Amino acid sequence: MKIFWLLLFTTFSISVTPVHTQAQIDPTFIFPKSETNRQYPKVKRGDDGTLVVTYVELVGNVTTVYVSISTDSGETWSEPTSPGTVKYASIGLQRQPYTIVDNTGVLHGLWENNEHAGNLLLYYTRSADNGATWTTPANVYVPTQGTQDFSSIASDRDGNIYITYLAYEEKFSDGSKHVFMLRSSDRGLSWGFPVRVDRFIVGGSCECCIQNVATSSSGEVAVVFRSNISNRRDIFVCRSQDNGATFDEPVLVQDEKWMINACPSTGPSLAYDGAGNLHIAWRDSRNAVGLDAAYYARVPLGSRETPTNISLSAGFSQTAEYPVPAVSDKNSNEVMVVFESSLGVAYAYSRDAGESFTTEKLDPLVVRSSGVAAVFTDEHKPLILWQADRDGVFDIAMAQPEEFLPVSVQEESGNGLSRISYVDGNLVSSSPDSYISTISMHSLTGELIFTTNTTGNAFSRSIPINGVAFVTVQLSNGAQIRRMVIRE
Repeated sequence: MKIFWLLLFTTFSISVTPVHTQAQIDPTFIFPKSETNRQYPKVKRGDDGTLVVTYVELVGNVTTVYVSISTDSGETWSEPTSPGTVKYASIGLQRQPYTIVDNTGVLHGLWENNEHAGNLLLYYTRSADNGATWTTPANVYVPTQGTQDFSSIASDRDGNIYITYLAYEEKFSDGSKHVFMLRSSDRGLSWGFPVRVDRFIVGGSCECCIQNVATSSSGEVAVVFRSNISNRRDIFVCRSQDNGATFDEPVLVQDEKWMINACPSTGPSLAYDGAGNLHIAWRDSRNAVGLDAAYYARVPLGSRETPTNISLSAGFSQTAEYPVPAVSDKNSNEVMVVFESSLGVAYAYSRDAGESFTTEKLDPLVVRSSGVAAVFTDEHKPLILWQADRDGVFDIAMAQPEEFLPVSVQEESGNGLSRISYVDGNLVSSSPDSYISTISMHSLTGELIFTTNTTGNAFSRSIPINGVAFVTVQLSNGAQIRRMVIRE
């Protein structure tokens, strides 16, 4: 029976128990060094592959929003431009500016600001020239009651722009905040009236937790949020089939209740894959766990069933926070979730559509306020952003986990290893430039399958496996190559 690289994984299903390892990636800072803190990065990808990064710089009591774009999958970034400034304390943690690019290349920026009578309100801006100039940030709609908070923005295949937010905006008073949506059908030039998303009979959305909106390739719109139903703080998703005019009844995502008479201060994130399935990540501290954990769930296209939840941080870190999912639109099996943990910035990766994950440590120096973000590039590569320490100053770091990039059976690695393959149960590796010191193979759950010390340029041995395994080759020059293989 032949064994193929996990790049070809399409039908295999395995345990939901995640694997945890201790790899660490050296970050690349995407901008020249600055003496000013660059913080809270967000990254979005357009239909044409354009990547858009939004971040802020805080100087005194003024927070300046910046936007930069990349048209080569993150290899280079444009000179940042600023669409506006935000009053002190309007940005931070869950309140972060976003910029998206629609299907015609127009940029749309969104954030909250408390300039209006002390209330947080949404401010929107757009650029039709790749960020060279921006419209003056303005309110697209002012609610009749209170504030607009914890906003999100997305565009669809037809150029509709969707803004979602939390507000006390219903004409009746039910004591709850709710999720509302504003839609523009002319790429942000005008906006309709708000539509309520969370159609609960009793209760509403968590008043202090971010919600998020996304659209599928078929035009479906989804909003994921945390509830507050008599202190039940669970994750729900609502979907619309008519461009946000109406929404289906909320679908429960969380498979165990979290009851808390306090503010969780954290909300969920979501991403669609190319097949229309939803991938959702969040933090909760349900009674069965007792500690903050990062959870993931996949909601299949059209499903109204509560999905199985996977803890990505259990057995890895004591706590976890602010998980953000990303999924490849070219291969729905490729899923990544980046999160902040007590061990630092970490990421979990799945090649089987979220059935199982491997969790890795990324940056052990940043354990809070990391501003993690993730996306798949147009070249089918995972890309992670976060705010990392750079000589005592926060800056925007970027990483692309090498062991999860698509590989061929025979590959020039750049580290002296020219070949690593696993075919018909036979593990083969060769190294023309450096001796092989050790070779080991572990199962998906971390159990050692095989290890050997060797001295030479080549290795070959029959090693049967059942399912998924990791192969690690250590070279005498200090390089280490790690690959995942599976049985078809």
